[in-house]
Amino acid sequence: MENIFVMDGSADSWEDAIQICTERLIEEGVVKPSFKEACLKREQAFPTGLPTAPGVAIPHAGNEHVYENGICLLRLKHPVLFQRLDVPEETVPVNFVYNLATSESEGHIDILKKLMESIHSGQILKDYMDVPLEQLYDMVYKQLNK
Repeated sequence: MENIFVMDGSADSWEDAIQICTERLIEEGVVKPSFKEACLKREQAFPTGLPTAPGVAIPHAGNEHVYENGICLLRLKHPVLFQRLDVPEETVPVNFVYNLATSESEGHIDILKKLMESIHSGQILKDYMDVPLEQLYDMVYKQLNK
């Protein structure tokens, strides 16, 4: 995957975090403007918060809102609460928001698999917390392109 964007930021809520990511993907020409609202609606209906340490969410939307594959990783200075994927009645504090955009209906499976490999390796996420942004980009690029 070539369209990888990483950034540091602050958000007051899960909605803010998703908006920050989707705006970057829209700016970069990876997704249609409709992607933002589609991600917010999908996250409400099907939460993506993962109870990892540190916490992760992987919001996304249907491929009809996407021009080309891409991902925006937002590393939050302070975690925001997302509903849990496995127990939607509960929330999880999230430090990393991976906003995923795939242009093929099946394309997200391979990318999700690669993401989950790194997410389930708790050490990788801990390493992601403290590295400079340029190094974080390199780490994510290698993970998604192996």
